[in-house]
Amino acid sequence: MNRIMERIKKLTQQMEKKSNKLENNVVGFYEKALNKYLSLLMKTYSNYEVDGILTYQEMNKYGRMKSFDKATIDIMKDLYKDIETDLNSHLYDVYTDSFYHTGWAIESDSKVKLGYRSLKSEIVKESIENEFVYLTLNEHLEKNRNDVIVKLRNVITQGLVRGSTYKTMSKSVQEVFEGDLVKANRVVRTESGRVLEKAKLNSALHAESKGIQVGKKWNSVGDERVRVKHTALHDVTILVKGDFRIGDDKAQAPKLFSRPENTINCRCFLTYEILGIGNNTQHDYLEDMQLDEWKKERLSS
Repeated sequence: MNRIMERIKKLTQQMEKKSNKLENNVVGFYEKALNKYLSLLMKTYSNYEVDGILTYQEMNKYGRMKSFDKATIDIMKDLYKDIETDLNSHLYDVYTDSFYHTGWAIESDSKVKLGYRSLKSEIVKESIENEFVYLTLNEHLEKNRNDVIVKLRNVITQGLVRGSTYKTMSKSVQEVFEGDLVKANRVVRTESGRVLEKAKLNSALHAESKGIQVGKKWNSVGDERVRVKHTALHDVTILVKGDFRIGDDKAQAPKLFSRPENTINCRCFLTYEILGIGNNTQHDYLEDMQLDEWKKERLSS
């Protein structure tokens, strides 16, 4: 394996660790929101229950149900605002770190100055927010938030109609939160992987635009969870501008396919190799330059 492949694999591992840390943060956000919601539910039972039972009829008096719905929406808005803020910050870092790391790996391997520049924030944000599986990132988050609000409303309404106790109702609520946490962290993993692969690809495409011939190789993690169609792509190497195909679906990198079944929860990744440098002049000192030194010297604002 050449050095650029080793460095891209190391980058992928580093970004996975960052994503795992964010997933842990998201767990904390859900615990905080669940505690708020259970406190709201307990207070509501305490105020309006009769012999331990809270009925739909009782909650429909004096606008109580409307107030409860509004409090639910406020809690979920706060939760998803926390997720959105941390996720967007995380994805910004993933994109910039991955773009620069790939650029450094290509320049040091080819020993060619390729005119990399500091990324403009609007370019990074546009890459993060690009439509993905029919929706933008923020549209995905908004849809998930609205879905869980509806689920909570249904659970509460059904519990009130049945005359459920607080203990029974709180268990049902916890199940809704746990299910939504799984969905939220699926978004974290999928979006992190998408942005990572897109940044690596864009960095390699920049090198290609400067006359470097770049190949890209599909890598599967090689366990039993990998999709059969993704296993079939393992070790396939094509030119950097080429497309990988799964049936009639195509993409330039893993996690960039248009169909959800080809993208969501995908753990495949690309590595890159230099196939030629064209007519570019080589500079031997680039070969041993470390990443921090490269950023300081080679990135022009």
